[in-house]
Amino acid sequence: MNPLKLQILLGAVDKLTAPLKAVSGQSRITAKDLVDTKKKIRDLETQAGQIEGYKTLGAQIGATKAKLKQADASFSELQRKIAETPKPTRVMINEFNKAEKALSQLKTKQGEMITRHAQMGEAMRKTGINTGNLSETQRRLKTDLAAANTVLDSQRTKLGQLADQQKRLNQVKANYRQTQELRGQIAGHGAAGIAAGTAIGLPVYSAIKEYSGFEDAMKGVAKQVAGARTDSGQLTDVYYD
Repeated sequence: MNPLKLQILLGAVDKLTAPLKAVSGQSRITAKDLVDTKKKIRDLETQAGQIEGYKTLGAQIGATKAKLKQADASFSELQRKIAETPKPTRVMINEFNKAEKALSQLKTKQGEMITRHAQMGEAMRKTGINTGNLSETQRRLKTDLAAANTVLDSQRTKLGQLADQQKRLNQVKANYRQTQELRGQIAGHGAAGIAAGTAIGLPVYSAIKEYSGFEDAMKGVAKQVAGARTDSGQLTDVYYD
């Protein structure tokens, strides 16, 4: 290895921290984006659940109203019969009491459901849901949910790629530490003497020999970091910063 090439390699390791920080920074941003997207999906699902619950309760109120109308008619008929009968039988009285109780229970149930339905509607309007056009709101939420889930899948894929990238760069970082140690070992010898194989001990020489593959590792950094090379293959400021 000639002195100039050795000096270039030793200087190149000082540039390593930038791409390592770039990958680490990208991972943090992507992880935060992933959390934000998950929250957005939860919010959309909550809104969809609110609408579904509101519509279901509305349908139940309609069904209860029909039952209430029927119960009221039965009660009124029994009330008329008893009024027209001089001596109502115990069976007639029991049926009347039973019908009266059922009618009262249905009225109470309907009142509670109507109150709850109104409260749900108010809560939905406060979150921006238009209760006057729920079908359109549901279609919008369905579209938004599909888009958010697509983004989530993309972010998960990117995060996995960055994790693999980080793993590869960690290996290069290990080589970087070895090179820093090498700097200390050869500080008193000089690059020219080392390249010539003179004034060097076996441990130092072995370290340099093992490090001879570092040049390829540094080239790999540029391949692993987004924006580190141009389309023509030239190193960019992302690599050298």
